[in-house]
Amino acid sequence: MTRPSSVPSPQAPTTGAAGVYLDHAATSPVCAQAAEAVLRGMRITGNPSSRHDAGDEAKDALETSRRQLAAMLGCAPGDVVFTGGGSEADALAVVGTVLAADRPAHVITTAIEHSAVLESCAMAAELGAEITVLRPDSSGWIDPDDVRRALRPDTVLVSVMHANNETGVLQPVSEIADIAHEAGALMHTDAVQTAGKVSLADLSADLVSVSAHKFYGPKGVGALKVAPGVRLAPLIRGGSQERGLRAGTENVPGILGMAAAADAAMHHLDDPAFQERRHALRSRLLTAPPGHAAAAALHTGIHWPCAGTAVAYHGCDQCERPAAAAAPEGAGSA
Repeated sequence: MTRPSSVPSPQAPTTGAAGVYLDHAATSPVCAQAAEAVLRGMRITGNPSSRHDAGDEAKDALETSRRQLAAMLGCAPGDVVFTGGGSEADALAVVGTVLAADRPAHVITTAIEHSAVLESCAMAAELGAEITVLRPDSSGWIDPDDVRRALRPDTVLVSVMHANNETGVLQPVSEIADIAHEAGALMHTDAVQTAGKVSLADLSADLVSVSAHKFYGPKGVGALKVAPGVRLAPLIRGGSQERGLRAGTENVPGILGMAAAADAAMHHLDDPAFQERRHALRSRLLTAPPGHAAAAALHTGIHWPCAGTAVAYHGCDQCERPAAAAAPEGAGSA
């Protein structure tokens, strides 16, 4: 296979349009490390489930990637289940929990969740589960006491996203998880918007969803952390891949790309100089463009810790649509 002369990277994103790409809450460019890892994975011929040398090569690459994702998720490698993206990870967490429940199922979620979670809750309702949807306060924050009041003896799962893709407000996931656990319920958090931006190591959630393309990895691949002892019913049945929770031959090139992007993101999380540049960029984005008197409008809640920034420059014809702020040049996370 001939190596391409130019590999997409944060410094030279292939956005398909002129200008500076800032909409990293929707998707991020593929970093050089991830693109190179995908190409390396495409040269691996074997099926990870095959019992021969080519299969062993694929299996070894897969398990190395699992260890890299586990480092991002703050869990053991055996707790990582590879999926086809964040939406599938959310569906497996929500619907899989309801299907595996040995008692009537009640699920608590919030109105600010991504549609992947809300539609999974709708599917759970079709299967007989009862769903309680909590609303945030005016700053976009979910009050843990609201979760406590909503809990019932038949609650099997609480699903609260780590940060909203429009506001960037970080939710008190670990505090909510403690409340859920006291009542005997599992805790799921959709961390698609925070993976690679803030540490996930200290989250107390039993189930954590991530998606590679939000932290400079390829599209169409994600992962779900499944804590030890958590019972899930698979949504895709067939082979025994991924501990029997997700049948189908694993996407080795995509998984290698996701793992490489996770490594790059983790490096930047531990780099004080990088974080300083990132905060400086955020401050600059909150200043209106030169020649425009109108101030930038902040779409992110500022009263709580934030995982991203969304702004609109009113009065600037080229900047009317809000865009989520990316990390500074050379970053491995947005």
